[in-house]
Amino acid sequence: MLSADGRLTILGRVDDCFKTTGGFLVSPALVADALRRDPRVVDAAVAPMPGPAGATIGILVATRGAVSADEIRDIARLALPSWLRPAVVAGRSEIPSLVTGKHDRAACIRLLEAERASADEGGRR
Repeated sequence: MLSADGRLTILGRVDDCFKTTGGFLVSPALVADALRRDPRVVDAAVAPMPGPAGATIGILVATRGAVSADEIRDIARLALPSWLRPAVVAGRSEIPSLVTGKHDRAACIRLLEAERASADEGGRR
């Protein structure tokens, strides 16, 4: 977060943060918290999506009822500044977790990569 006087404050765990292709530092916890403010969102996991030019933002969202990827993008558009909006989104009934209760980031990235591949296939048809 950037204060009015220009001070940068990192919210969340620094070791969870990642830089996007645009050079922006992303705090997954901050992004997920913003999405959870929508009553349709039960939980959200944010992960770096590797790409040829660097990382983009991927968001896996657990929702109440059926919520489309376009609706998830709308939630993100309303909740987040443009530089924190996801390149890849997927909705599920629940988010994979480890036995500790934390999100299983590797499983989330695999699901998001599958969603990206599916979207890429759909665009080529």
